[in-house]
Formats: sequence, structure tokens, C-alpha cells
Amino acid sequence: KEHIETAKTGVERFLKKAGLNLKESKTRVLHSLKEKFIFLGMEFNQIELRSKYKVRKINRGAKTSVFCRIIPSKKMEERHFESIRKILKECVSTRQIVTRLNPITRGFINYAQYSNARTSGKIGKWCMRLYKMLEN
Repeated sequence: KEHIETAKTGVERFLKKAGLNLKESKTRVLHSLKEKFIFLGMEFNQIELRSKYKVRKINRGAKTSVFCRIIPSKKMEERHFESIRKILKECVSTRQIVTRLNPITRGFINYAQYSNARTSGKIGKWCMRLYKMLEN
């Protein structure tokens, strides 16, 4: 706990030099193995794995491996799919739909590419459903 407070103070000093400050209502200290958190639309969650691979000793010599799962938050995904729904309702022609959906979908996939989620699979299913709908 003491180390964390020291680090927080150091970050505050660093930000103050740049004319910035930490917002107390948004800043919290948590144990990442016990709680997940959302930052910039991504959900971070560390999972403790018991395995013989990638072993490191923590907590009295117990052999564990820690995996950090990063996925787009439900709110971010829902907002993206809502924007797709809105475009589908507004557009009349297939050309309009494709022209308006391409940059939005590409941007979302590029933003989520560094996560270890299968979000692009969900978008692929949506695109296939859309293609079949437009085909008829």
C-alpha cells in the first residue's frame, strides 16, 4: 500500500509539471487480480492460471501464471453496434450502406486489434447477415 501511494504521488508531481492533474473521482487503486477495470473503452482483467507453463513463483512459492485479458467493454461494443443499426435505418441503397459502414467498422477493428477479443468475429457475423439481407 505504501509503495502505491508513493507511486501515486510521483505521478501527480509528473502531471503537475505538464499542467495536468489526477481527477480523484476517476482515480482508484485496486488489485488487478481481484477486480477488473475499464480504461479507454477496454476492459482489463487479470486471471490467475494454474499451469505448468509460464510459471512464476508468488505468494509463498505457489506456482501460478497470470494472464491479462483485454477486451472491448460491453458499453463500447453496444455503442458500436448501435451506430451500425442507425446507419442501416438511414441508408437506402447498398452503396450508401457500404460507403458509410466501411470506415466505422475498420476503425473499430483497428482500435480493438490489440485486445485478445474475438470482436472481429462478431462484426464478421453482422457483415455476413447484412450481406445476405442485401442480396435478397
